[in-house]
Amino acid sequence: MDYKALEALLANIHCEMLENMLNDLQDAEKRTPALYNAIIKELERNGINAVPKAGDGEDSLNKLLEGVQKAFDEDNQHLKVV
Repeated sequence: MDYKALEALLANIHCEMLENMLNDLQDAEKRTPALYNAIIKELERNGINAVPKAGDGEDSLNKLLEGVQKAFDEDNQHLKVV
């Protein structure tokens, strides 16, 4: 396997992993501290430690970060209702 093919394969695996994390984040039953820890570590590995600014693009990491914020907001709303 040449370098370009390997690089493309790794990029596809990375995107699939991020999509799976996002899907799990959207499922309240799978939303666990372990999932949040994994997401935080992945964001840190990619140099993300703040909310992305407008115009940063629609890549998988931004989608994951937006999903984390949405889930966090939903969890907080649930806590306020109870």
